Amino acid sequence: MEKPVPVGKVENAVVNGSDPCQDQEIDSCPPQTGYRHSIWRSVLFYALVVVPAGLGLLLAYWFPAVWLRLTAYRCPLGSASRVIVKDLDGNKCVEVVKTAILPGHTHQPIRIGHTCVGLKEVWSGGVVRYLIHRHLRYLYQPSVGKFVLLRGLDDGHTSSALHGMRGGLSLEQHSKRACLYGENSIDVPVKPYHVLLVEEVLHPFYVFQLVSVVFWIVEQYYYYAGAVFLISCVSVIISLLQTRRHLQQIHDIAFSSTTVSVVREGREMSGVSSSSLVPGDVLVVPPSGLLLPCDAALLTGQAIVNEAMLTGESVPVTKTPLPPSSLHYLPSSSSHKRHTLFCGTQVVQTRFYGNERVLAAVVGTGFSTAKGGMVRSILFPRKLSVRFYVDAMKFVLLLSILAGCGFIYTLAINFYFKFQVKDTILRAFDVITIAVPPALPAALTVGIVYALARLRKNNIFCISPQRVTLAGKVKLVCFDKTGTLTEDSLDLLGVQPVVAGSFTSGLCSARDLPQCPLLYAMATTHSIATINGKLTGDPIDLKMFQGTGWVLREPPPGSFDTLTPTIACPPKGGGGEILGSEVELAQLRMFTFSSDLQRMSVIVRVAPTSDPKQLHVFCKGAPETICQLCRPNSVPGDFPEVLGSLTQQGYRVLAVAHRPLHMAWHKAERVKREVVECDLRLAGLVVMQNRLKSQTTPVMSSLSHAGIRNVMITGQPYHETTC
Repeated sequence: MEKPVPVGKVENAVVNGSDPCQDQEIDSCPPQTGYRHSIWRSVLFYALVVVPAGLGLLLAYWFPAVWLRLTAYRCPLGSASRVIVKDLDGNKCVEVVKTAILPGHTHQPIRIGHTCVGLKEVWSGGVVRYLIHRHLRYLYQPSVGKFVLLRGLDDGHTSSALHGMRGGLSLEQHSKRACLYGENSIDVPVKPYHVLLVEEVLHPFYVFQLVSVVFWIVEQYYYYAGAVFLISCVSVIISLLQTRRHLQQIHDIAFSSTTVSVVREGREMSGVSSSSLVPGDVLVVPPSGLLLPCDAALLTGQAIVNEAMLTGESVPVTKTPLPPSSLHYLPSSSSHKRHTLFCGTQVVQTRFYGNERVLAAVVGTGFSTAKGGMVRSILFPRKLSVRFYVDAMKFVLLLSILAGCGFIYTLAINFYFKFQVKDTILRAFDVITIAVPPALPAALTVGIVYALARLRKNNIFCISPQRVTLAGKVKLVCFDKTGTLTEDSLDLLGVQPVVAGSFTSGLCSARDLPQCPLLYAMATTHSIATINGKLTGDPIDLKMFQGTGWVLREPPPGSFDTLTPTIACPPKGGGGEILGSEVELAQLRMFTFSSDLQRMSVIVRVAPTSDPKQLHVFCKGAPETICQLCRPNSVPGDFPEVLGSLTQQGYRVLAVAHRPLHMAWHKAERVKREVVECDLRLAGLVVMQNRLKSQTTPVMSSLSHAGIRNVMITGQPYHETTC
């Protein structure tokens, strides 16, 4: 029997005791009720609903779950042809059960959850029963008796298991998974005009309006009926065009297709369509970059990625290989994000050792990716309980009650005085059309359409027009600080070195520093890369490195090696002579910045040196964090006072520390982070200035004058949030 290779897991909250999808607003096993088609119920239903002018068909369109209960009989999910699925908002959707036949032998094992079982023990004859709910695939699992979410390799698999997939899938394994997962595409369906027209016209408000217009025409209110009908037609057409245009724009943004290189059966295959990728495939990332068609865990090499599509940050980030471990791989966790290439992001450049390829294991495809989740959140926004809508519904309900009372009273009076039946019906319904204004939806639509047009001029698009009304009720606006209220980049104001356990008096320029640990740390503690001849990286890293006046010398494009690492050195003729040679700082290893740890560090070799095992550790991060990692005798006694004085002026302050490390370079490649980030010596403070954007003050003033409260959200400590 073939050795089982982990495929995606069918996640079940009941089996595993928790639901990892809750953070993504996905229910891995939503409440479900199965139904099977009944011919005699369907015939009886349609025979009865046609009699009252097709009103029953309209009700069936508005309430599909009720329609299914009337035309089908309830049955176990294993034999159901349709399923009522209840989402997290309590809405009920009717989904059609589909089947697929798995190719190959059904006795070969696959992994479901944390257990390995044979296909024939789960799906009889290799037939898979599934349904698609909100673009996600749910497979029927007989052991649970429910349809459960089919996941990729983004949960429940260890990092070591992902590294064991470098050889790729066999062709049979790929075809089987392709049958399970379907195409790797984020294809947002764009409904035709006639479908959108039917959906818009069959809205309850417009149906009520159409009935009212018919009654007005019968009562010879031609001008009023014609005016309302014309306004309604114009509003429906404009709303239809707006919705269609926005759906098309979302489709164009979401959909992408390309050709990639993958490893299958131990060899590289080029020219493979990205739509055929499945979880478990091994993607070969070219040195020139790639627009990621899936979520993938980086196994070898490094990648510089532009994640502006997902995060809005224009600064590329460096992705490092996922270290093998027994821990479960979770791409959404802060510790694994820096090892994950997300769908929709652009790989600008890759680096690798020698002739080794940059490999990434596909962990999610289609709508199960980060980009797919973003698109789904646009298409299916969570239900908001807003007081405005609640009050509006109460108002309409009150009008409906008054109209109902008036309707009954009119019928009673007219029958009592023995008016003609035709006049009685017309006058009774006339009371309803007066109590509940039929022109109300048209008036609301015109206002919303006008608001959408204004938003579109500012490149703001909306496929849920009713949310525009909600935007008009905003009373609180929360802003991010860096890059939103302030400029994207910071300016280096100066540095304050620590000499013999004490701060120097006042700030000085980094270029005036002598050869010292503070200068070396500023030149090496960064993830800057050269792209197209230009330094690119985090704005703080760039400003700090540029403040030293040093230059960065990288290995040849595409590859790197610990024997020829990235080197920082002073410019030619700029001094920096040590033992008759120019000093060079070689980055041997980097521990990237972690928001949880609030620091980053590098292991550096300072050349020239007589001892090849003499290395140095340089670390930078939040002052409070770095201070705790330093020797107490290296921290000045007035550290809190100096730090408080700088932060109260609105400056961004970073602390820098160092320590010698006597270790061979090959051991430094495997040493754990906590081993090197200890027993440090404080080297000094780096002070950055973050200027406000020119438009920040007028925008904040406009919001304040409009009675909207402004709140700033930042990850910095409270005493550093002055701006």
